[in-house]
This record gives sequence, structure tokens and C-alpha cells, in this order.
Amino acid sequence: MLHFPRFRPHAVYRNWWERVWLFFPVRLFVLHLKKDLLLLGAWAMLFAYITGLLGEKYGIPTTFLFPEYFGRTSFWSYLLVGFSVGGFYTGFNLYTYTIHADRFPFLATLSRPFLKFSLNNALIPLAFTLTYLFCSARFQLTKELISPGDVALHLFGFLIGIAGFQLVAVGYFMRTNTDITRLQGSQPDPRADQRGPERQVSRAEQRQQQRLATRWMRQERRTPKWRVVTYLVPPFRIALARGIDHYDRQLLRQVIWQNHINGSIFEVVMVLSFLALGALGDLDLFAIPTAASAFLLATMIIMLLSAFTSWFKGWTVTVIVG
Repeated sequence: MLHFPRFRPHAVYRNWWERVWLFFPVRLFVLHLKKDLLLLGAWAMLFAYITGLLGEKYGIPTTFLFPEYFGRTSFWSYLLVGFSVGGFYTGFNLYTYTIHADRFPFLATLSRPFLKFSLNNALIPLAFTLTYLFCSARFQLTKELISPGDVALHLFGFLIGIAGFQLVAVGYFMRTNTDITRLQGSQPDPRADQRGPERQVSRAEQRQQQRLATRWMRQERRTPKWRVVTYLVPPFRIALARGIDHYDRQLLRQVIWQNHINGSIFEVVMVLSFLALGALGDLDLFAIPTAASAFLLATMIIMLLSAFTSWFKGWTVTVIVG
């Protein structure tokens, strides 16, 4: 007599739900809902501005959706706004990576971890970009009566601006991102339970690295880890997250720590560049649309919030409000 396995729909549903729930972009979005309410408040305000839910009485949505550069709305005005939006996206990714990367130790096993992290953290930026394109196109067509060809050119400039800043960030992190194979100095099989030869460093350098990383590593050990099963890799392909049990935990922490430092350096450079741009704003060469200035200000706020969160941890909201 033949016996067929019993079909269990609840098991199929459970497996499907686990795959969705443990997908890295979903985990990051849930993490933002749980830990980053101030940051989500900034996003909500920007969404409200471009959709006309906030500030319409004062013409704020017009400033964002129909930016002017030297009194004219053109391809270049949208490109500058897009470039500043790209800076805001990068600041958002840097904040999330700097504050929360230690919750996802599998990142240390990836090549170019920050770039892959940014791809998986793109859910909110992608939603904002699509919302902006829709609202701006509708505003130009119905309010300003711009021709469809010019509208397409304007929005293309906006996308080129975003891509331009992302290329700057990619160029930096391609050169500075550390992964576990670089620290080991070899290309080990990730499935092998072996360690490759480590890079030789001086005793003084070892002591300096240990002194700098000790405090951060203590905090990292106390941070709860979030399980991830799958994640996105370029170009939008789903991959399985590697297990970390066969890796040296100290080496994993060193990878995350080094990338934390590289991200902090980029944050400082961004803040200093924006401050210099603001100081030279009276010169025509450095003038930018008002909407671009707003996004640059939002980026600086995110950078400062990242610094406050690094210093004060759970007391961040209390310190800012107080």
C-alpha cells in the first residue's frame, strides 16, 4: 500500500513567512521602526512636504517639486536637488550602518559590506524617490503646465544627481571597505572551518588597535543580534546569508570596527563640506536651490544624530529633548 506524505499547509505558510520576515531589507525596516523613531520622523516630514500634506500654505511643496536655480527651473536645478538627495540617502545609510551594523555580524563576511548594506537599506529611499518623481511630474504637468518632454528632462536630471552622489560614495567605500578576506590576506573557502594566514602587524599597531576597539567591542557584545536568512546582492539578486560560527569572532569584530571608522571619516568629510558650502553660499559659484539646501541640512542633522547616538546610546532622545 502506497503512503503519501501528508500536506501541511501551515508548514508551507510558516516557511514562506520566515523567508519574508528574515529577509534583510525587511529586517532593516523593522529595525528602523523599533530603534530609529527620530530618523523616521525626519523621513515622514520630507514625505509630507513633497506630497503637500505639510507646508502647502507657505509654498514649501513648490520649493521641493519645482526648484529654481538663479530664477529658472531647469535640468540643472533638478540635478543639484538630486545630488543633495543622494547625499541625504548616503547619510541615512551611514547612520544605519554606523549604529546598527554590529547587530548583523554576517556583514563582516561579505565583500564590500557597506555597498551591499546600502542596497538592502534602500527600501525607504526608493519609496521616497518614486513618490518625488510622481508628485513632481504631476505638479509640473497640472500646476506649471510644463510640456511632457521638459518634465522628463527635469526628472532625468534629478535621477542623474542622485546617481552622481552615489558614485562618489561608491568610489570611496570601494577603496576603503574592509572585509574578512582582506584582513586574513587570503581567499578562504567560506564553507571551510579553517582560518587563513593573518596579515602581520607590529606590536605597537596591535596595541593601538586593541585600545581603540576595546570599548566598542564591549558594547558590541552586549548588542542583541538579529537573524537574517537572505539578503540582496547586485544586481538585485537574492543570496543566502553566511553562517559565522566557523569564523574567528575577534576578526569579525575587527572588520565591523574598521568599516565603522571608515564610515565615520566619510561622515566628517560630508559635514565639513556642507558647512563650507553654506559659508560660501553668497557666491554665485556655490549657490544652490533652496530645496537642495534643505536636503543638505537634513543630511547634517542625520550626521549629528549619528554622533549623538554613538556617544549617548539609549539616552539620545533624552539629551536632544533636554
